[in-house]
This record gives sequence, C-alpha cells and structure tokens, in this order.
Amino acid sequence: MKSVKGLSDIQDFFNWMWAVDPLLASRLNNWHDYYRRACKQAARSVTTYGDFSFTVDGRYRVDVKGDGDGLGLFHINGTDSTAISWSSSEMALVLEMTTHSVAVKGIYTAEGFIGEYQRLLVLYRAAFQVATAGECDA
Repeated sequence: MKSVKGLSDIQDFFNWMWAVDPLLASRLNNWHDYYRRACKQAARSVTTYGDFSFTVDGRYRVDVKGDGDGLGLFHINGTDSTAISWSSSEMALVLEMTTHSVAVKGIYTAEGFIGEYQRLLVLYRAAFQVATAGECDA
C-alpha cells in the first residue's frame, strides 16, 4: 500500500485513492461531489440581513450569516473558493481552519498543531474585529 504522508488537499487524496482502490475512489468522488453541491446550495440559500465576510491569513474566507449562527469557511486559494466547512461556533471554525492549515504546511506534532491553532485564532479575532468595527464579540 502506498504512503498517504504528504497529502495536502482533497485532490491529492483522490489521486492517491485512485491508485490504491479505483472502485472506492469512484464512490468517494461521488460522495465528495454531493458534499460540495450541498455546501454551495447552503451558501446560496442562507441570505439574511447582516451577512458579511472577512479574510484570515490571506488564505481563508469566513462568511458570517445572520446573527453569527452560520460561519462558513472557504479556501480562497482553491480553484473555486472551496468550502471547507460550515460551523455554528468560532471554536469549531478555527479548528477546521487549523486542521486544513497543518495538513498543507506539513505540521505533524501536537505542539505544532497547538501553535498553529493559537496563531490562526489571533488572526481570526483580529479580522473579525476589523470586519465588525469592534461592535460584535466573536
């Protein structure tokens, strides 16, 4: 079996999976397509007053929907602003951002993960404060 070390995004994972098990890769690809369509539909369907977006670390766009109950995380360097996740809390959103970031950067230690989480949390809170002119709490 080939090593999975060094996979940095979903496309790398699918390329590896096609080499390992084409049948499973086909099924996973279909599920991933369904997930992406669902994320895009969710992003289009949630349009309430007060929506805004901001950028974190020059790589991630956060969309805030409504009263802050819907936080969308998008990878802005992807080919189509790929949706990473939708969360209802700052903690979950920054955790998803960190998980993506450590995979891309190749961080493999708990200390590295914690450091990256802290770094992104500070950047997230600063960007949120700028986007809301300091009027809202994250």
